Amino acid sequence: ILAKGLEVSVARISAAPAGLDPAAGDDEELVFDGPGARATEALKRYEEAIAAEGTSSIGLVASLGKARAHLDLGEHEEAAALYSAFLDSAGEELEMLVPNAVEGLVYAYEGQGKVAEAAPKLEAIAGDEAPSSARMASYHLARIARAGGDDDKAAGLLRGVLDSYEEEGD
Repeated sequence: ILAKGLEVSVARISAAPAGLDPAAGDDEELVFDGPGARATEALKRYEEAIAAEGTSSIGLVASLGKARAHLDLGEHEEAAALYSAFLDSAGEELEMLVPNAVEGLVYAYEGQGKVAEAAPKLEAIAGDEAPSSARMASYHLARIARAGGDDDKAAGLLRGVLDSYEEEGD
């Protein structure tokens, strides 16, 4: 069931071929005529997965997909609530998805005009051992600092991101 939501989330967006009904599960490649149509179908499929899986790990992963679909539809409050619930519920088994949920929460808060509220969660992962998580957190903290008028802090955070790439030789 989760795979059906994932399939829609990455489906191509273009003019849908005549006669293709993605929602009907046609055997053809899924193609949507816009991001809204794709997000609406993904939302439906993730809701089915959540209904079937509840608060299991699969259900929690489906809730991340559902949150993303809400973001794509401009439904920032719903997305923020789902990302927050994931962060409150995710155990060690789903620890690797926490940075993704935090980044989604940043965008959901930004859509509500309150991106700074994500700062504490970003700061918690800025020192993450996984360089990609730390870089993502530092990048968003720099955006928050810049929006708040602290250009020096923003520049320092971004310099740190660049330095981390140089240290790895990337």
